[in-house]
Amino acid sequence: MPWCGDFVDTALERSIPKEPRPGALGINPYWALNWGLLGVACKPCYGAVVTFKRPSGGHVGFLVGISPDGLFYLVLGGNQGNTVSRTWVSVSRAQATRWPATYGNPMLALPVVKKTGAASKNEA
Repeated sequence: MPWCGDFVDTALERSIPKEPRPGALGINPYWALNWGLLGVACKPCYGAVVTFKRPSGGHVGFLVGISPDGLFYLVLGGNQGNTVSRTWVSVSRAQATRWPATYGNPMLALPVVKKTGAASKNEA
């Protein structure tokens, strides 16, 4: 059972419970790509919600870093190897970067983090 959407939904529900879940996101927050409807679009920044496309659907998590070459995001998410963890995901797979509408965005720059290990191709 994919649960990355549940991880993001739980984190936001615990921290900003009045954040609206518009459209399909309100109907099914567990479908990762529905998180592309959250709040407002933003540039990649620390803590932003990011969605990724993959062959069987999508993935969602929080941005926490970027590789020195700018080709990979470090993502904190659920259901990454069936755990809550940080993993590298190719920037080219990113579909949407969003920020909650009810919480001011400080636009903190993504920390540059030395990439170690392979990038994820399928987060499940």
